Amino acid sequence: MPLRVRARMVVVGIVAIFPLPILLLHARPDGLQRAELAQFLGRFHPLAVHIPIALLLLVPARAQEGTQQPGTQQPGAQHPGRNVVMSKCFQCHTDAMFRDQRQDRRGWEAAIHRMIGRGGLWSSEEIKLMADYLSSDFGPNSKPITPSR
Repeated sequence: MPLRVRARMVVVGIVAIFPLPILLLHARPDGLQRAELAQFLGRFHPLAVHIPIALLLLVPARAQEGTQQPGTQQPGAQHPGRNVVMSKCFQCHTDAMFRDQRQDRRGWEAAIHRMIGRGGLWSSEEIKLMADYLSSDFGPNSKPITPSR
């Protein structure tokens, strides 16, 4: 994240937090009016206090997002095609079919197109995602996966 955006988020958080004590200090000393002001500000407590704090906490988290190398997945991150395969293919097939076939990308694309001939409805983007996922995780050179029990 650019430094300018981070600085802007910090300024917004600070500007949102500091008016509260100033308003409370400048309220009239009359107990009734001060109580009304405190009650009014209390209604906006989540907006005036928690959201700016959340913004201040997000600055370091957002700064770390940009440190990851492009094209690398975080540990534990799933391939985007996995969700498509899980939602589309597992309606009819079990995971044994994928574990046993071990095809390259062209082979998986051909299998997907055979399923389209049998009534499967997928967009070209979904076909690309599924073929990429299946060839990387269930290709001829991928590590065998033990069946889930």
